[in-house]
Order: sequence, then structure tokens, then C-alpha cells
Amino acid sequence: MSTTKTSNIHIRINPNLKNKASKVLDDIGISFTQFIEINLNQIVKDKEAKMELKLMKDDKEDLYTEIKILNSLKK
Repeated sequence: MSTTKTSNIHIRINPNLKNKASKVLDDIGISFTQFIEINLNQIVKDKEAKMELKLMKDDKEDLYTEIKILNSLKK
């Protein structure tokens, strides 16, 4: 019998975003748990969290919290 131990992660997320992400992950064929596990394993392997933040042609910068935070750190 397996004695695999697990740990829970609880997050608060916009329900609409969760539903849209869930559909994409379902189309890919993986669960939220698998997605998180893949990303956490990559962070451990590379010892960094790779992420790309960029504005698309029609996006407005003020809609992006991350960009606001990064811009405030530059000052």
C-alpha cells in the first residue's frame, strides 16, 4: 500500500478566471493539481520561477497589477 503524503494549497481566485483556466487545462488533459505540480517541480529543478509578463497590442497597462508593482519598484 502506498504511503504517499500530500500537502494542500488553498488560494482565492476569481471564479470566472478559474472556470476559463479549468477549460484550458481540461483541453490540455491535465488537472489543476497536475498543473501546479509541474510548475513547482520546474521551480525546484531550475531554482527560479520563470514567467513572462507582456502587454498585448490592445491591452492597457493600468489593468495589470504586476506591472504597477514592477513600475513602483523601479522608482
